[in-house]
Amino acid sequence: VLFYWMFSMMQMVKLMIINFGSTHIGQRKVNEDYFLVDEELGLYIVTDGVGGLSKGEIASQLTCKTIRQQIQTGTPLAKAVVAAHKRILIEVSNNDDKKGMASTVVAVLFKDNAYEIAWVGDSRAYLWDGELKLLTRDHSYVELLLETGHITYDQLRTHPEKNVISQALGIARKEISVAQNKGTLENGQILFLATDGLYEITQEKEIIDQINSIQNLEKLTHNLVEYAVKEQGKDNITLLSCLL
Repeated sequence: VLFYWMFSMMQMVKLMIINFGSTHIGQRKVNEDYFLVDEELGLYIVTDGVGGLSKGEIASQLTCKTIRQQIQTGTPLAKAVVAAHKRILIEVSNNDDKKGMASTVVAVLFKDNAYEIAWVGDSRAYLWDGELKLLTRDHSYVELLLETGHITYDQLRTHPEKNVISQALGIARKEISVAQNKGTLENGQILFLATDGLYEITQEKEIIDQINSIQNLEKLTHNLVEYAVKEQGKDNITLLSCLL
């Protein structure tokens, strides 16, 4: 019995996810980014509000709050994201001053070291497993152009409309389609959730260089955000990192 207890405790320690999040206003007047961590649920969310003034801020926070409430009641992750979309639509319909508010989202739900990802918009998830791998695909105008062969991958980064998203929570004119991915996080691997304010400035080479030179997850997360700030990142900047 003692041996089994010790083995169980070792397994619990082995599967403990270390996480750190950092957000910065950038050069905006309001930080419309938001992130949420619920370790008990195994839930990690990053959102990027749109709409200007305080409206985007409300949308991003409402998205996180609604998804957590839905997960607490046993709702699957993708359906929880849809519920957040509907919640924003209700808020907008009941309040004229909130018209135009919306939010992107990337959310990860862990069960032990298995994870599922759900996203809408252009907030991203990356996996570091010795290489940096993009686990999400932006819902954006340039991605649609790329899919249809109208632009090349090299043209994507410099396209003048690269920040135009094709989907967001709270946009009433079309049904949203929640994209999903899944995998397992192994010991030493890092899962990153980031808004476009982070990855547009702190590009993959810089992320890899810092991962290879910094062992502390908190410092790594902070430094990647600060790099975007120092490089004059204009947008809000948010990064949430999870290490097993």
